[in-house]
Order: sequence, then C-alpha cells, then structure tokens
Amino acid sequence: MKNELLKLLESAGIKVKEEKVKEIIQNLQNEEVTDLSDLRYFDKNDLSSLFGFKKLNTAKLQEAIKKLNRKSIQVKLPEFPKEISNVELTVTGKTKLNVENVINFIEMSMLSGLGAEKIGKKILELLEQRMNELEEPASNEIVNVYKLVAKLDVPEQLAALDFNLSLLPKRHKVIDNIKTEVVPSIVGFINDALDFRLVMSDFNSIILAKNLRSKKVEDVSIDNLILASEELAVKTNKVFAGLNLKITEETLKLYKEVFSIIEDKKLQEFLGAKDTRDLLKKIGLDYNPKVVKSFNLLKELVYQMLIVLQDDEIITNPEMLYAYCQNVWNKSKLIDWVELFQVTQPLKTPERVKSNKEVKMTNDETDMEYKAELLEESCRW
Repeated sequence: MKNELLKLLESAGIKVKEEKVKEIIQNLQNEEVTDLSDLRYFDKNDLSSLFGFKKLNTAKLQEAIKKLNRKSIQVKLPEFPKEISNVELTVTGKTKLNVENVINFIEMSMLSGLGAEKIGKKILELLEQRMNELEEPASNEIVNVYKLVAKLDVPEQLAALDFNLSLLPKRHKVIDNIKTEVVPSIVGFINDALDFRLVMSDFNSIILAKNLRSKKVEDVSIDNLILASEELAVKTNKVFAGLNLKITEETLKLYKEVFSIIEDKKLQEFLGAKDTRDLLKKIGLDYNPKVVKSFNLLKELVYQMLIVLQDDEIITNPEMLYAYCQNVWNKSKLIDWVELFQVTQPLKTPERVKSNKEVKMTNDETDMEYKAELLEESCRW
C-alpha cells in the first residue's frame, strides 16, 4: 500500500515525511482499508482524521481520490449502429431528440463540403461526352448511373411530376442553412455538455479547433448533458422545420449514392479511369479517405454522447458518467477539427487579421493559400 499511497499524495501535491507515511498506513489499516479506492467512502472529516491534514490538504486529497476512482472505472462505449432509424431520446418530459436527424444534420454538411455536387455533375458531364462517342447503345448499368447523377440537374418543372424528385431542386437553401448551423451547434453541444467553458465568440475556426484538440474533460454532470442535448434538439428541429427534413433525407440519399458510384469499376472503365483515385483526378478532386474517416468519428462521438441519456446506470452515477464522457472524448482526438471547420463552414477571420489581401481573393487556389497563412499566423497567437 505504501507505493500507492505515495502516488496518491504526489498526485494531490502533498509532501509528507517517512514517519508520517507509516502513521497514515497504520490508521488506514485500523479502519480495515485494503485498497485506496475505498477512501471514496470517507467524508472530509474522516479523511482529515485519518491523514492528520488540515482543510487545504484534505481538499487536495479529496480531489486526488476522486481522480483515482475515475481511473479505476471501466465503461464500454456503444458502437455506432448500422441502422439508426427512429432512435428517439426523451431528453426531458417535453423535449424529444431524434438522433437520426442529428446524424443527418452532420452528414449533409460533410458530404456537401466534400464535393458531392461537384462529383455528380462532373460525372454527368463526362458521361454525356463519352456517350456522344459511342456507336452502340450504352449498357443498363451506365444508363442507371446517368439517371442517378442527372437528378442533380433536373429542372424544377420536370421534378414537380414526382414528389421525392421535386424536393431536390430545393436542396441548396437547406444545405446553406445546415452548413451555417452544423459547426456552431455541434461544437456548442460538446462545449456545454463537457463543461469546457470555451467562449466560442472569441475564437476563429482554427484557434477553436486547436483548443478542442487540447481539451480534457475536467468535470461533467447529467444536468449539463441534458441542457446541452435540449439546445441541440431545438437547433436541429429549427433547421429541419417544414419540408426541410424531407429535402435533407432525399438529398442525403442521393449524395451517398453519388459517393458510392465513384467506386463502380464499370463506370471507371467506361470513363477511361484506372481506379477510384484516377476517376477523382478526372473530376478535379483530391479525395482524402482519412478526412472521411475523421468525419465519421464525429458522428460516432455525438451519437455516444446522446445515447448515454437512456442508460440509467451511467447517468445516475457521476463517476461512471465522467469515465464514459472521458472515453468518448479520448476518441475525438482523432478528429481533424481544422479540416472539419474548413469543409463544413467558411472560415471566419477575426478583424485583427483582415487585410487588403483578403478583400482581393478571387479564386479557390488563392483562398486556400491565404487560409494556410492564417493557420501559421493563428499558431503564433
């Protein structure tokens, strides 16, 4: 027990002499303490008596014991389900949160930012060029791909003949709305739920991303988690009001199909591409699978932080809830937060770094070059 006791005192920032250590061990043995994790059952007066500490060191010791107990708790995180339809949580008596809608909220912004529109429209253009060269009918597989990507460019008058198709021309306004809301809503949820106390209005995207990567869960409470979940539910429902949810569902389905066809070997062969990467080069996109994996982790993180609300065993035990949230947040360190901000929301530059150069931005290449300079500058702040 001596070594464990010394580590506990060291973590509390308390120095004691050898004789004092022997005295404490004897006191603990008298109370039949066989493991230091048992100290959680003693109140501050008991601890003060057992260790012979005054108020300050007793308070430090209590915090060290709390952290010691947290480390000893093992909580298994749920896996992200393959089917998430109709997963609804009752946050409070009046507020219900549809987890699928929140995931759609994230995915729509992600797939749009990764270039779903550009991929689909460029494939449509390449298909039309290639079909004009054919001396025979196109195969059914190629025609089906053409019919799919043509949905991205269907006239509103024609789309009106089919309800689901009629939703697609309305997607751009909804996407803009989602891309404006998704980052502040999700980061705000994490900030409030884990009590990070980041004043987000004082940060630009890059600085906020750096702070998120370096943050550790210091404290967490079920009240914070419930309030943050309620706020997220309100913001998500606001974005999906009216037909917006249906528009999102139909657009998301189309975007996922567009991303799946770039893996189609017959399409690649028809367009003269060697593989997926070569096809994306023809489209003009530098597709990074690591970035996609990073964004999928964001969906998992948010899902795990929400779904714990229905686990009574965890949410009624503050130490288990802390251990659970810490495990979730540890996984989040794999998320490329800077990339997330850049893809899902335009960078907002603080007034102090605006310059004439920013005003003169005229193309994507120059804009990306300037963002790199902003990154270097923000790292020096």
